[in-house]
Amino acid sequence: MSTEVRVATAREMRIGQTLAALFYGEMVTPPSERKVGSREDFHRLLFSMISNRMTRFEDALALPHLLCQRLGGDDVLECLTSHSVDEIAEVIARPRALHRYPMRIATSLCTSARQISETWSGNLSEMWRDEPLPSTLVQRLKTLHGVGDKIGNLTVRCLMLDFTNVTVWSGLSSLRPSCDRHVLRVFHRLGLTKSEQDIAGLYEMSEVIRPHASLECEGAWLVGLDWCKSGCPRCHGNEEGEPCPLFRLCFSAC
Repeated sequence: MSTEVRVATAREMRIGQTLAALFYGEMVTPPSERKVGSREDFHRLLFSMISNRMTRFEDALALPHLLCQRLGGDDVLECLTSHSVDEIAEVIARPRALHRYPMRIATSLCTSARQISETWSGNLSEMWRDEPLPSTLVQRLKTLHGVGDKIGNLTVRCLMLDFTNVTVWSGLSSLRPSCDRHVLRVFHRLGLTKSEQDIAGLYEMSEVIRPHASLECEGAWLVGLDWCKSGCPRCHGNEEGEPCPLFRLCFSAC
């Protein structure tokens, strides 16, 4: 049985370097700006990630704060566990609606909040008290309602790179890039995967082009968001007139 390791071509290495530069330059909080996270910081981050489905990322990030405002509270976990799913859905649906699918999001938020209260003593940081591998922390998060591989990886990445007191073992090396539609689309248009649904191919190629930290390929998310759009790619210039950083490396006919 062959154990030959796939080595990146010169073009693929340049793609990996470009994506890593975008990741660290635009998506990572510099070490000097990271802060000590509070219990509330951790909970609001998680619930915003759970809300990040079929909505704009910015709206999902704002949802926990706005939900607390409407409920007159400042502890998002307490707000969720002290109200029924129907009550939370009604609050989310009030104009201007905080999400286009109030009942679906309310169900995930309330269920996961009760899981944290019952299993993790009402404090998400209990999940990493034993300093687990990042991949282990992802698996623990995936036991919560509404958290899959994509949201689990994204949440762990944000926890590790935004806060100084989230302690895990071995750093980012065991995390994989998010299987987000933007990332999948960019990888396919670059000719790195078989289709825009090829999640296995995404994981395989991210390890080829960034073998020591495949998470750095998450920089493709920015490319998909700003340039490599689904219907109308902006290869020559985004809204600010900046050309796509991968333009000379992309052979797509889109």
